[in-house]
Amino acid sequence: MGFKYEKRTDSEPSFDAKGIETVRRDGTPAQQKIEEAALKLLFRTGDLSLVKEYFQRQCDKILSNKVSIQDFCFAKEVKLGTYRLAYVHSLLI
Repeated sequence: MGFKYEKRTDSEPSFDAKGIETVRRDGTPAQQKIEEAALKLLFRTGDLSLVKEYFQRQCDKILSNKVSIQDFCFAKEVKLGTYRLAYVHSLLI
């Protein structure tokens, strides 16, 4: 995870995230957006106090109901037929 340059002519790096919460599908959009923005801020500035301020602003928005409820909905795709029957707990009950 971090910034990367694809070509020598690139003036701005792109954010490369693999295997962390920002690219996983089992988190909420709010968590993913906040975490990615915080990581980018940290990589650009190296200043944890700025990251803390950003995170506190986002928490204030959440507590003030100034965010969309859809950003807190889990939307995880399940491919039926890919699980073994012995491990499907709802069928065991």
